[in-house]
Amino acid sequence: MFGVVQFIRSLIITALLLGACGTLLEATGCMGKEAAKSYHHGGVSLLWLNKQLHKR
Repeated sequence: MFGVVQFIRSLIITALLLGACGTLLEATGCMGKEAAKSYHHGGVSLLWLNKQLHKR
């Protein structure tokens, strides 16, 4: 009985982890598309962005 509970628990945890990973991948893809669109429209200066990221 304990083995069945452990198996079901591991299935649930695996499903949750796969769902979280899928959501992160989807968000990353969406952000990449939006960044590319913004760059093509001239909305992002890479020099400015680099300065903002490395500001001290």
